[in-house]
Parts: sequence; structure tokens; C-alpha cells
Amino acid sequence: MPVGAGIFLGIVLFVFTSLDIFMLVSLLKPGDERNQVIVWKASSFTLLAMVGANILDVIANFVRAQPMSQNPLFNWKLPPLFIL
Repeated sequence: MPVGAGIFLGIVLFVFTSLDIFMLVSLLKPGDERNQVIVWKASSFTLLAMVGANILDVIANFVRAQPMSQNPLFNWKLPPLFIL
């Protein structure tokens, strides 16, 4: 990898990491209920998308008569624990 590309990649990773940390700090700051609603909606939509993708994966593997590559029940139990 050229040196310029490595420097650019490092700068991009630093900027995105700092923006993520800033977003988390601003969302967790107490006193503003709007931030709590944003976090709640993002968590519920993420959980809905993950469960929907797993359901589609189970249906597709059932139709194709292929074995599951992962246990879907295991995937459906862990995300709610991390979102809470």
C-alpha cells in the first residue's frame, strides 16, 4: 500500500472514530429526552431488521432444502441482551 493511501486511511479512521465517540457521548448526556427517544428507536429498528433478516434466511434455506449455517435461535436470543 502506498504511503499516501495509508495516511489517508488513518485520517479517515480517526475522523470516523472520533465522530462515533462524540455521537455516543452526546446521546448519553442526561437531561434531554429527545436523545433517549433516538436511542430507543434506533435500537428497536436494529432489532427488527436483524430478526427480519434471520426469518428470511430460515425461509430461504427451508425452500432450498439446505442446512442452516448458523443456529437462528442463538441469533435471536443475543441481540436483545446487547440492546438492553
